[in-house]
Amino acid sequence: MRTESTHFIAGRDTSLRDVSVSRRLRAVAEDVLTLGVVDLGSVWRSLTAREAAVVDYFSTDERHYMVLEYARLLGPRLNPASLRFLELVLLGRSQKRTAIEFGVAPSTVAGGASEILSAMGVGVPASRAPLLLALLVHAEQGDASIRQGRFSLVEDGALRLHVVSTPRLGASMRRLLSPAEQQVLWLRAEGRSHAEIASHRNSSLRTVANQIASGSRKLGVSGRSELMSYLSRAEA
Repeated sequence: MRTESTHFIAGRDTSLRDVSVSRRLRAVAEDVLTLGVVDLGSVWRSLTAREAAVVDYFSTDERHYMVLEYARLLGPRLNPASLRFLELVLLGRSQKRTAIEFGVAPSTVAGGASEILSAMGVGVPASRAPLLLALLVHAEQGDASIRQGRFSLVEDGALRLHVVSTPRLGASMRRLLSPAEQQVLWLRAEGRSHAEIASHRNSSLRTVANQIASGSRKLGVSGRSELMSYLSRAEA
């Protein structure tokens, strides 16, 4: 029988009213038992078509999880320009470069991408978008290292929710980085700030900044968007 860690190390803030630790535990338990699979690109298409919304997302030592509510139509059509901003950021394009390409201010790109994330139920700024979301976009583009995920159901009161999970991204970093660099870059890819990473690791801001800079240089990436894209594509 498969077993999975239930040590939650990234994801939505568990202090939020709609985030339930018990639901996460049930999601992990159902995911372990499932034989179901889902095409990750189809999950992104469901989100952009407003046929699904994110209820929760989190990561453990071993896997990434996203809890979804599916319905026929969960709101008005997404703004095409704002959706494109988000897709480009998740595909590795910096907000500044995207702004230059479209002839708009960086704040317009950030605001538009965050607006889409809010409509999808993610509820964080683009700078904190979950790593699994980047993998979904790359799967839709056809260049993701992982194309399918586990797919299961979990009951939450009257709600019937779907759980999508994939192996935790980052194995490719083990061949190139020190353990400390791996950990800080993985936390950065998951949307943690430098201060949050320093607190989590009981380290100084300068140490974290140096480890992120050193690890990023070894991977050939600059900034969180490129790091997310690298992890989504390089997991062989």
